[in-house]
Amino acid sequence: MRAAAVAAERGATPALYLWVQEQNTAAQAFYAAHGGQVVEHALISAPGGIPGRLNGNPRKLRVAWPDARAIAQPG
Repeated sequence: MRAAAVAAERGATPALYLWVQEQNTAAQAFYAAHGGQVVEHALISAPGGIPGRLNGNPRKLRVAWPDARAIAQPG
C-alpha cells in the first residue's frame, strides 16, 4: 500500500489513521484485513457546515494502525 509506505517514511511517527463512513462496510473489511483497528466513532460533519447536505446523522469510524510500516510491505 503506497500511501502507508509514504506516511511511514515521511511522518513524525510510524502510526497511521484514516476515517471511513460507517456504512462503507467493504472498506472497513479491507482495512480490518490489513490490520486496521476501529479506535473512534464520530458524527460526520456537514459539508460546508450546511446540515441540509446530510441525509440523517451519518457516522464515521477512525481506523488506525500503530505502525504503518507493517502494511506498507508488499504481499
